[in-house]
Amino acid sequence: MNVQLPVHMDKSAFLAWVQGREERYELADGRVIMMVGATRVHGQIVTNLLALLHGQLDPRQWTVIADFGLDAGPKTLRYADIVVDRVARRMECRRRQASLSDVTRSCGLRR
Repeated sequence: MNVQLPVHMDKSAFLAWVQGREERYELADGRVIMMVGATRVHGQIVTNLLALLHGQLDPRQWTVIADFGLDAGPKTLRYADIVVDRVARRMECRRRQASLSDVTRSCGLRR
């Protein structure tokens, strides 16, 4: 079966296009890429790693999420098997009552 993928898309067009599709896709530098199906062994490794991370990381400081989309650049959206995100940093970025330049610098954001 041949699948005709769009040649180039921006993020908003990609997100609208990918809705409701059974296959998995990523956007890499504006190009749509169809993801291959994972094997059973891959699924078991991801599950085991997820359980290990949950057991080792403090949930007050870290969030472990499976199969989550990441904004990886101006024209790139990737879907990682596992994402580990620091809770304290996100909370600090939300609560901080400083100037915009202080918040963007401390949270690693760009204007």
